[in-house]
Amino acid sequence: MCIRQMVEEGASEQEACDNIFMFDIDGLITKSRSSLWPRHKRFAKDLPPSKDLLEVVQTVQPNAIIGK
Repeated sequence: MCIRQMVEEGASEQEACDNIFMFDIDGLITKSRSSLWPRHKRFAKDLPPSKDLLEVVQTVQPNAIIGK
């Protein structure tokens, strides 16, 4: 849903994915993870792995945080 909205506003799908940072039980989804779900690969970032949400927020400086 977020990607679709960003594309409707003029971003490419890749740009939209580049601006979405995903965090799960193992921390930030990064390219250095040994195993990634296929659906997560397009969101993987070239950043150091971190399980510290505050550290990631301070680094990324997001406009919004969505979670449950």
